[in-house]
This record gives sequence, C-alpha cells and structure tokens, in this order.
Amino acid sequence: MITRADKTLEFDLPHLPVGHRHVSVDEVYKQGFVAEGAEQAGLAAACFEEVRRRQPGNPYVLLDLARAYFQLMDFERGNSLLQKAAKRAGRDPEFWYQIGLIYQLFQLDAEAERCFLLARSHGAGNPMFPAVLVAYYESRGMLDKARKALDRELRKGRRDGLINTLNGILLLRSGDRPAAIEALTSGLAEMPEAHPYQIIARYALARSLAESGEETASIERLREAKALQMAKPEVRRYLGLRTPVMRDAVETRTLLSSTDVRDEWRAEVRQDDPPLVFLLGYPRSGTTLLEQVVEAHSGIHSFEETGAFNQALQKVFGRPLLPGEKPWDRLNETDPAARNLAREWYFEHLGRLGAPPEASIMLMDKNPALTGHIHMISRLFPDAKFLVMLRDPRDICLSAFQTQVTITPFSVNWLHWDNTVRHCVEILEHWVALRDRLPNPYLEVRYEDLVTDLPQTGRRVMDFLQLEWEPSQEDFAQHARAKQVYSPTLYDVRQGLSRKAMGKWRRFGMDYSAGEPGLASLLDHFGYET
Repeated sequence: MITRADKTLEFDLPHLPVGHRHVSVDEVYKQGFVAEGAEQAGLAAACFEEVRRRQPGNPYVLLDLARAYFQLMDFERGNSLLQKAAKRAGRDPEFWYQIGLIYQLFQLDAEAERCFLLARSHGAGNPMFPAVLVAYYESRGMLDKARKALDRELRKGRRDGLINTLNGILLLRSGDRPAAIEALTSGLAEMPEAHPYQIIARYALARSLAESGEETASIERLREAKALQMAKPEVRRYLGLRTPVMRDAVETRTLLSSTDVRDEWRAEVRQDDPPLVFLLGYPRSGTTLLEQVVEAHSGIHSFEETGAFNQALQKVFGRPLLPGEKPWDRLNETDPAARNLAREWYFEHLGRLGAPPEASIMLMDKNPALTGHIHMISRLFPDAKFLVMLRDPRDICLSAFQTQVTITPFSVNWLHWDNTVRHCVEILEHWVALRDRLPNPYLEVRYEDLVTDLPQTGRRVMDFLQLEWEPSQEDFAQHARAKQVYSPTLYDVRQGLSRKAMGKWRRFGMDYSAGEPGLASLLDHFGYET
C-alpha cells in the first residue's frame, strides 16, 4: 500500500490459475520464476506467496518474495521480508550474500554493502565472500574501497586464482592493460573450471585484449564466457523466452500503422503531471553519455533504469494475462481509468526513488530497454518527449556482445552473436516503424555527433527540451564522477569524451548477416555508410 497526497494507491496480487492447489510446490515455484521472467511481477509474487504458505519455514522464499515486491516498487513489503530473512540469517554467510544481492539489484547500496560485509565476516575461510565485496565496490566505481579490500586479503598471504582475477580487474580499471592481462590469464589458469569467476575473468580478459588490439583473442574469450553462462540453470530458463510485449510487437506495429491515434491519445493528457522526457535507444548506443550531459543541467532530474514504467504497467494488468490476451489490448481498453491509475503509480514510483528538488523540474527516465515498449509508453504518456540515442548498429551489436550483465529476458539475447544482431535490429525497426505514427515529439541524437561536437549537439538537445544550454554540461564527466552511475558504462562516461569506440566494428570482422535485410535498411535510415 502506497500513499500519494490524500489518496491511497493499492495493488492486489492477481489470483493464481485455477488448479494451482493440485500442483506440487516445485511447480508453483517454477511458475513464479517464469512469470518473473515474463515481467509479470504481480503473478510471480502470488506464486511465491503460495510457496510461502505451503513452506512457512523456507527462508529462501522470503528472498524471492522480496525481489518480486521490489519489482512492484512495494518497498515496505520488500524491506519487511528482507528484515525477516535477516533474522533467520544468523551467521550464514551465503544467506547474507543472497540478501545483499537483492539490495544491490534495486540500488539500495548502503544495505547491500552491510550484507556483503557480514557475509565476509561470517564466512571466514571462504575466499568467495571477500571477493564479492571487492567486486561490489568495483561495480559501483569505488576503486579505493575495492583496492583496500583486496589488499586486506593480500596481507593475509592470499595469492590464489581468485585474488589474481580481482587484481587484474582493478589493474584494468587503472589503465595498466599488460599487467591486467597477465593477472587475469594467471587467475583463469589457477581457478577450478567450475569456479563462478571463470566467467567474470573471461569478460575482463576479453576487454583487456580488445583494448590492446588483440581482437580475435578477445572474441574467443567472450565466446568461452557466454558458453559457461548458457550452461547455468538460472540462465537456461531465459533462453528463447520473449516477453509478451515484444512477442506481439510486429502485430502492434501493423495495427498502429493503419490507425491515426494521436488525437485520441492526447485527449487523455493530464495537465498537472510534471514535464517528462524518456531517454531511449538500444543499450550501448550512448544513452548513459547523453544522460550525464543532459542531467548536468540544473532544470533536469534524471532517473536511471529504474523499472518504474514496467511496474506501472503491472498495475494496469493487475492479473495474469488470459490465454490469447495481449498486453496491448489490456493497456488500450476503452475505459481510461486503469491508465490514469498507472500514471499515478508511475510518478509515485519515481518520487519514492528520489524526489526532484522542485516540483516543476523536468523528469528524465533513462531506460534503453524500454525502446521496444515505445508504443506502451506513448499510450500512457502521449505528451512525453522522446530522446532517442542512435549509433552505428554494427557498433551497438559488438558493444552489447562485449558487455557482461545480469541475465534478463532482454540481455539473454547477448549470449549468442546472431541473436544479438537480430534483437538489436528488431528493436530499432520497431522504433523506425512507429516514430512518426505516435503523438510524442522526438529527437534522434547520433552518438558520433555527440562525441565529435558536444557543444553543438548538446545545444540541439536542449533546444528540443526548451531549455538553455548551461556551461556545466560541457564538463559532464565531473557530474558523472559526483553521482552513482549504475550503467555498465560507468567507467567510460567518467573519463569524458572519446572517439575510440567509433567504427570499432571494422576491426573485429564479425558476421552481421543474421540481421539482414533489416540491418541494411537501418543503416540507410540513420545515415551510416554500408
């Protein structure tokens, strides 16, 4: 239950499918994970609640429930469940580690750090938990803390494969590539084949090799890392899974191409909502860079990949989709009441993640993973502006393939090269097909223009947002260093502008034929040389 002003917003969990009481608890658990993977967090929570009812002594279901409620932005229940889990954790380092992962996933950094410190404290003798703490600090850009935590282990005399791997990652971050390659290679050789850091080390080594001009060896390490990921049970459940929204994307594009919806959708615009802009584009196209440039403006308050929009949709859907029922049909029902409530939930979610200093300030929701949901965003917010970051799709595909991320129904496409190319083309084709059919004003910004002429390109962006360019925006890297950035491009954006990533696809010799004929059409649409 969340209160906004004098109104209480409530969301009831959907009912489980008929007959659920006659299936095993393992099957209900599985249904919960499948629902979570399909972005139906309400149904996932309902399944996990049923597991909890049947297995009240199972502490791990508290973690699954907490994760589902956090996905629904119900922080009170999520935190309450994690507190109950913490009371059961005792001195179990693995359990503290699992609690910390949930806090980390939802950007609750102080709580995550505390749990990882407890895991290290209670896991004396287990080298994994000190490593988790080092890796956590590194992922958050806290290199001084990471080095201090690693040196603590070195002073104890640890010189194993895991320590070498972590040292290699920190050396890479400091810019010492030869030493990083040596340490990472040694770490891989010394760690058991089944060690979880075999994947992390290969990604780091692949990056080190790529930055050193050894492209072929870099791709070989990437393919090894991805093969190990695809063998993991928690990853296999995502393979081949398509979310309902993207599964029906082609049908939706066809429908909207034959219907003029702009006036009808604009009629629902609410005048009391704050000005809103969505920063979109396929991941690895430069959205983090543009976000830092724009948010350095005093009149912009940005939210980074919060999931607030997807969870507002949960409130619209409210119950699991019926057989044959499509998300778009549910969202586009004649009665606007559910959409109005979803808008309230959306702004409520953003406010809970960090209210802007002034009520009239422009809000920016940066989330490139929402680009495939562009029609859904437009239906709820037909007056919102769209900033869409473009980059040579061949560079986007390569950069996505090189990125180590938590596996989701979206990022699972990056485990196989041909899937990476096809997915990127599919999302960008969706944008091109709808960009002039939707009521929202939009501006496409080319990554290459931003890094070669920041002042001119930045002023064009601010003109679109009807704001004046401010001198502080040119020094966006200082702004990025002063705040927590959660994107995998954290370290890149803190270094400032660089042209080294432009046209890097030419050096790697990858086969892009899986994206044809759509790729050639996109290159033409966006003005890139073939």
